[in-house]
Amino acid sequence: VWMQHKLIVEVDGGQWVQGTGHNTGTGKERDCVKDAEAVLLGWRVMRFTTNMVWDGRALAYIKQAFCIKTSAKAAR
Repeated sequence: VWMQHKLIVEVDGGQWVQGTGHNTGTGKERDCVKDAEAVLLGWRVMRFTTNMVWDGRALAYIKQAFCIKTSAKAAR
């Protein structure tokens, strides 16, 4: 969580293991509720797989999110 950017980052581990955590119907629904409630409170939520963390894609998206927030503030 980056409070000053109102950014929440979630990493969904175990995406290749069937029937665990985020891969169950209950787990997916719980994640959807959590994301929706955060958005309603003005947060931005980014969700990544562990593969996206390891190969650098998650970090690239997070960096872009910081630039977007910074650009929006500068435009005001």
